Amino acid sequence: MTSTFRIGCNGRGAQQSSLQRPVALEEASIDEQFRLVKEAGVFDYFDRLPSAENLDEYRKAIDKYDLPVLTASWFYRCIAAQYHDLYASRRWSCFAQ
Repeated sequence: MTSTFRIGCNGRGAQQSSLQRPVALEEASIDEQFRLVKEAGVFDYFDRLPSAENLDEYRKAIDKYDLPVLTASWFYRCIAAQYHDLYASRRWSCFAQ
């Protein structure tokens, strides 16, 4: 049996930087994060669970950069106390889309 080991990147903090253009504290746009992760050439997927508010941006970036979103992010919230049940179900419904 052959298995594939895939490597993902969360994308947050992905920035091009140099001595002339140091790392900024602002987070790049979702499109820019996807572009940088794709251009790195070493990642197989984008590892983040989109929220309902930015789901359309993710869909566009997934198609544009041919980089799927696969994640276990926020999984710990699903197994937490009942307080998180509604929150978790909303996050997972975004992921299912």
